[in-house]
Amino acid sequence: MAKGPENRGRGGQSPRPTQHISTIAHLFFDNDSTVGESAGVSQGDRHIMILGTGHNNFSAYCSAGLGHHLLDQSEKVQGRQGAESDLPDRQVFLAEPAPVCFSALSYLKEETYRPPITEETVPWAMHRLDNQPVLRMFPGNIPSEDFSGGQVGGRFFLSHLDLPGHSDLLSMETQEVNGFPGPLDQNGSTAMVWCVSEETALSFSQASRFGRLVKMVRPHRIHLLIFAGKERKTSSSEERSTGRKPENHTAQAQSLVRTFSDSIEVRSRAVALNSEDRSIVLSSLAREICL
Repeated sequence: MAKGPENRGRGGQSPRPTQHISTIAHLFFDNDSTVGESAGVSQGDRHIMILGTGHNNFSAYCSAGLGHHLLDQSEKVQGRQGAESDLPDRQVFLAEPAPVCFSALSYLKEETYRPPITEETVPWAMHRLDNQPVLRMFPGNIPSEDFSGGQVGGRFFLSHLDLPGHSDLLSMETQEVNGFPGPLDQNGSTAMVWCVSEETALSFSQASRFGRLVKMVRPHRIHLLIFAGKERKTSSSEERSTGRKPENHTAQAQSLVRTFSDSIEVRSRAVALNSEDRSIVLSSLAREICL
């Protein structure tokens, strides 16, 4: 996975794109979509929603990194070991179904992903995502023989989004109350990964908006990743003014998210500055999601 500075991956030079209500609503409430219906849902399918605040690139970094760790931990397809074109038996798909401020594609090499082919069903209605990426990831260059011979050790569908605003959430809540179906094809049903900085981890308003989305997605588990965006040294005067010690920061953030999590289990991790520690955290998260 490519590494980059904190401001890398912003979608162009224009201001952050607006997440129109219709765009996000189609992601969660799409009565007309028939994508994936014939194939059904495999026991090996995992649906993970990765959410950011739109103010930093942490969720974009996590989306790309988590996808690669899922592939790197996969078994190779029988009979193809030792060749450069070895394929893992896991399949990892990534989508950004609504405009995002920082894209996960900034952390992927172009030769390591491609759009899904006809035989690869995905839970996103392709015609709804004409202007947004939907792709299959590979651990290295796309092999010339791009198939698994029917051996699939699990399919992983990663959705990367910025946290919807109040008006978008209100529209989605209204549609659900009026009898529309739940989240599109179990989108996020396995886990929601909430990526925040230390500075915003204790934001009541962001946690409450996240909780409203949780109630619609209903994931099996929530993973809270608290990224250290810069060196942070808490002085004794700051401790006196906030009543918070540095070592309690993660626990307090987890408690806040749990307040809005609708009794869903919340697991938190502090993510350090350096790329090595970040890789260790994402590797651990990938293994846990596979359990």
